[in-house]
Amino acid sequence: MHLNLFLALAAPLAITDTNTVFPDTPLTAYSHRSKDMRTCYIVLLLVAMAVAVAAPTAADDGWEPVEDVHDPHIQELGRWAVEQSHSVLSFDEVVSGRYQDTDDGPGTYYELAIEAAPRVGGDQRYKAVVYEQDWSDSLELISFQGTRPAAAPLDRE
Repeated sequence: MHLNLFLALAAPLAITDTNTVFPDTPLTAYSHRSKDMRTCYIVLLLVAMAVAVAAPTAADDGWEPVEDVHDPHIQELGRWAVEQSHSVLSFDEVVSGRYQDTDDGPGTYYELAIEAAPRVGGDQRYKAVVYEQDWSDSLELISFQGTRPAAAPLDRE
């Protein structure tokens, strides 16, 4: 889309002067108007390029960071995910997370980095994806997996 807009705005700039296209035609007031139009096209082209650069890219996947992972609701989501994982883990805390609102209904996906302790050994880091459906107050555990020892940061995949 950005390329088409660029070409549409840049095409009139290819004609530099009416004398270039029609060499036998004398320069008139029309050529001055043509130069004014070129200036307008240049300004429009620069604006379009600025918008294209500032527009979100495909790398923007819609996830936003959880601002306060110590919020009781976020901690409860992490605790619930550990309980639902059918494991023998003891929930410690949610250490980081991000969320994404759904486009197809009132709900939110949460990706949480959780520290939990197995019965044997030290704390481990787990990644849980939880879907919270707003209108029914229901939760669904999408995934739960161990990532690494708790001392290492969670990689974004």
